[in-house]
Amino acid sequence: YSDPGTVERIWDECIRQGAVPAGLGARDTLRLEIGMPLYGHELKVDRNAGTAGFGPFISTTKSFIGSTAILSDIDRREHMIGMEFEGRQAAREGNRIRSLEGNRIGVVTSGSFAPSLNHAVALGYVDSGFSVAGTCIEVEARRVLQAKVAEPPFYKEGTARRALADFLD
Repeated sequence: YSDPGTVERIWDECIRQGAVPAGLGARDTLRLEIGMPLYGHELKVDRNAGTAGFGPFISTTKSFIGSTAILSDIDRREHMIGMEFEGRQAAREGNRIRSLEGNRIGVVTSGSFAPSLNHAVALGYVDSGFSVAGTCIEVEARRVLQAKVAEPPFYKEGTARRALADFLD
């Protein structure tokens, strides 16, 4: 965080050093590859951090602003999942998720081709019985897409996941 004048100088210096501006599409593919929810998609007034799978990181013994609402949603019937597809065609927000028997079990909240993985990924909410990694499901897009439930992050080679010693001489 900084004042606007400083941000402009930082921006100009980044461009001078060779940075290339990127837009919302880049943000979406990067956040999807690491499985991060976005407010307005995975997180909304009726879907919070408790329903998005962050329960293990939320204190159940401390009171905080919003704790009542968030803690009441940790054990909801619906859970946020990651989905991986074999091809490049991505599921899109609002596409229905269904079981292999054709029953509607959820909805896609975000999806995109993941350039770092060379296949499509998505996030969505499904009935808790279908939230186990490895479960085969289908997504109704322009055509029916076959998917597997996967535990985010999808991209696991990020430097934040590597030991500091890997970067030292």
